[in-house]
Amino acid sequence: MHPLSKDPDFIVYSSHKTGTQTLVRSLSAAGHRAIHLHGVGHLDGTIGQFREYLKYYREKYGKKVKIISAFRLPIERHISSFFQWYGDGAWMQRFSDYTSEDTVIHQVDIEGLNSLLVSDIASRKLAGYRDSLHELCKILEIDSMALREERYQGPYRFDHELAEITLARFSDLFKDSLKSICALSGASVQNLCEANISGKKWYSTKYEKFKAGVFIPENVIQQTYLDRKDLIEVFYPGLFDELMEADCRTYCHLRSHS
Repeated sequence: MHPLSKDPDFIVYSSHKTGTQTLVRSLSAAGHRAIHLHGVGHLDGTIGQFREYLKYYREKYGKKVKIISAFRLPIERHISSFFQWYGDGAWMQRFSDYTSEDTVIHQVDIEGLNSLLVSDIASRKLAGYRDSLHELCKILEIDSMALREERYQGPYRFDHELAEITLARFSDLFKDSLKSICALSGASVQNLCEANISGKKWYSTKYEKFKAGVFIPENVIQQTYLDRKDLIEVFYPGLFDELMEADCRTYCHLRSHS
C-alpha cells in the first residue's frame, strides 16, 4: 500500500537517524495518522508529485498537511546512520536469509569500519548522507534560510501555503520538548515511544566502542559541515565555526579502540 494512500495528517519528513520512527510511533500511539519519509524516493515519486499531493490534501480536507522535521549535527548522525546501514539496512534489503553475523558490522574489525566510514563520508555515498530538509525546501520552493528564526529558542512552527511545518533540533526530541513539538504541530502525545535506537540494537556494544575511538580527518569533517552550513545556521545561529571546531577536536586525533 502506498504510504500516502491513507492521507496521513502528519508526515515526519526528516533525515536518517533523526528520531523519525520515534516520532511516528509516538504520534500513532496517540491515535494520529502518521508516516515518516527521508525523501520522495521512499514514495517512488518526484519532488513535483509530492508538491501536488500537498495541494491535493489541502483542497480535499480544507487544511494543510502537518510536517515535522528535526535536524541533527552531521558527524554523530553519520556514525549512527553508518551502523544502521551496515548493521541492519543493507542486508535486510538484499537477502532475506541473512543474519546479523553476515553483516559488515559483525565481520569487519573496528579499524576497518573506521576506514569505511571515512570513505563513505568523503565520497558522500554514505546512506542518508544528505539532509531531508534540503529536499523539503525544494518541494516548498523556498530557500532554506527562510526557515531561520533570529535565535533558536526551542521547537517552532513555520507556516507555508502548502504545509504547517514544525522544526526542532534532534536533541529536543528526547526531552520534555517532545510534547511541545507535537503540540506545536497540533497533536496530543502523552508518551514517548522510542524506536530504532542505535544503543539498543544487536550491535550496541561495538557501536559504543567504535564511537569512543573513531578518527575522522579534519578535511572530511569540514566538508560535511560545509555541505549543510545553511541548515546549521538555521538551527544553531552563529555557532557554525564553534560546532565544527568542536567536532574536529573530538574526532581529528587518533584514539584508542582498546
